[in-house]
Amino acid sequence: MKNLKGIFLLVLAMFLVLTCSVISMAQEDVEVIKITAWTVGPDNPSIWRDKNLIEAANRLNAIYEEAGINKRIEIETDFWTQQKTKYWQRILLAFQSNDAPDIIVNGHEKIGQYASAGYLLSLDEYKEKYKNLLGDIYETLWDAGKFKGHYYGVPQDTEARMMYFRKDMLRKLGYSDSKIEELKKNVANGTFTLTDMAELAKKVKDAGLVDWGLYHRPTNGVDWFQWYISFGGVLQDQETGKLVFDKAIYKKFFQYYHDIVYKWEITPSSMTDYGWSSIHKGFLEGKAFLWQGGSWNYAEWLSDYGLTPTEGEKNIDFFLMPVGDKNGKPNTLSHPLMYMINKNSKHPEIAFQLVALASAPDLNLRHALKSGHLAIRKGEAEIQVYREDKFTANATKLLDYTMTMPNHSMWPKYQDVIYQTIKGVEGGQLSADKAVIFAATQLQRQLKDEVIIKD
Repeated sequence: MKNLKGIFLLVLAMFLVLTCSVISMAQEDVEVIKITAWTVGPDNPSIWRDKNLIEAANRLNAIYEEAGINKRIEIETDFWTQQKTKYWQRILLAFQSNDAPDIIVNGHEKIGQYASAGYLLSLDEYKEKYKNLLGDIYETLWDAGKFKGHYYGVPQDTEARMMYFRKDMLRKLGYSDSKIEELKKNVANGTFTLTDMAELAKKVKDAGLVDWGLYHRPTNGVDWFQWYISFGGVLQDQETGKLVFDKAIYKKFFQYYHDIVYKWEITPSSMTDYGWSSIHKGFLEGKAFLWQGGSWNYAEWLSDYGLTPTEGEKNIDFFLMPVGDKNGKPNTLSHPLMYMINKNSKHPEIAFQLVALASAPDLNLRHALKSGHLAIRKGEAEIQVYREDKFTANATKLLDYTMTMPNHSMWPKYQDVIYQTIKGVEGGQLSADKAVIFAATQLQRQLKDEVIIKD
């Protein structure tokens, strides 16, 4: 790992010496360059998104000093731990008021919205110029930062979303360890469906082992669309780039959300009003059998909720999102976060250099292992400590089944309509049929010709 770090820094140092004028420190005062960066958790273990940028500034300053370049970087960072929706609002307001930072870390699906409004710098030139530093980042992750043929984001991390379950509850139902492994294999091969999962959760609940069979996220987010994919849904038309709302598939989707509350009674009707802390505590305390979460949750449980590695390995496991029917497929969802650079940054190339240094294999490895995220580059994945981490190794296998959300300027509105509709379904205000009508009407009104409504 030290060799990788050394090579990475040496390449950048050589590049800077060749492209910067070398001036003696004694001849001229040092130029102080101030860079601002906003990063987000909201989970505490993801603080390394912030700390890695600080370390990147330290490394760049060391390179400047060694090369005799009269520049010093001062970086001011901000790590957001409140709700992501408030972070999104904060960024948008900052862009609109021309007060956004040089570097922004946010989900890849925001790129379409920001780039369309002219807020982001195209990174095509720097991606090519610094390819020796970033060339082994997985191309699929680069593609997640692409909009209308241009790159606007450098991958910061990725992850897998899965269905966590309590192995100890299955053992109390008579499941052996081999039968639990068989269950996971059946999910992957498509023979264990969403209906099977709900019925198993109901069986655990009816046995008095848990209060609830299934917890899902309470807030707006991309996780909701896993079940749409499980039923064979498509979110974006490949020819036109427009978003897609398939009425037939969304009826199955909304019906499932209705049924987990009112048919199987495994999810509370007020689930979208739950607090994150009560959800995590409830699952870890055995009050819920299933939790639809992400790989980062495991690191969060270890650091913030008192879970021990021994207890986690013994009692908690995960599987892919099962198929809904024969039209769907088992899946996970990756939501790469991206470094984006403000188009109005006074020092765009230096901001990019900091991003490149923060993406060094050793720094991204530290972030991945401490926050429950996965490798973004081959050099990182090949480091021994990454390969030997059992949870990370198992979560990485899910990426064979992964997908990402569309990069479309209207995606945030699309996502919000679906979330608000789900709240109505689980709250008892909307049937599945009425939910389809409501969502289709809202999407047509808000997105106009940027959405295809399929009957």
